[in-house]
Amino acid sequence: MNNTLTIVIIGIYTAIYLIVFFVQRSQINSHKEIIQSMKSFIDIFKIKEVKDYVKLREENIAMRHEKLINDNEAIQKMIEEANNDTFDQLKEIYIKQMGEEHTELVSFVFNVLIHHPKKSRNELIDKTLPSTKRYFYDMISDYESNMF
Repeated sequence: MNNTLTIVIIGIYTAIYLIVFFVQRSQINSHKEIIQSMKSFIDIFKIKEVKDYVKLREENIAMRHEKLINDNEAIQKMIEEANNDTFDQLKEIYIKQMGEEHTELVSFVFNVLIHHPKKSRNELIDKTLPSTKRYFYDMISDYESNMF
């Protein structure tokens, strides 16, 4: 009886293991199917393509806004007036500052040239001041004519 009981118990264990094996196999197969379906679902949404699509949409929106601004005469007029006002203000500041700086530089250069020997003065003016030499020649001749 001992042997038959052992064989029956081993048979029951084997049957239970076979049942567990088939249940686990069916679960593994169902998981494989789920994984395959998820892969195909993920392949639909390729990240790079989604990013490209989003970028394209943003560019499209920006172009629409730009077109709206360019087509709207009132907005265009406001932008133009703001630009002109700002440009005029910058121009005034630039002219004032550059005028003062140029006057200072011209005065300094004129004083240097006056104290430079006459023989080499013209050569110095021609070499170092090719764009403004006519002004310095006129200033020096006026200065020298008023001196004598």
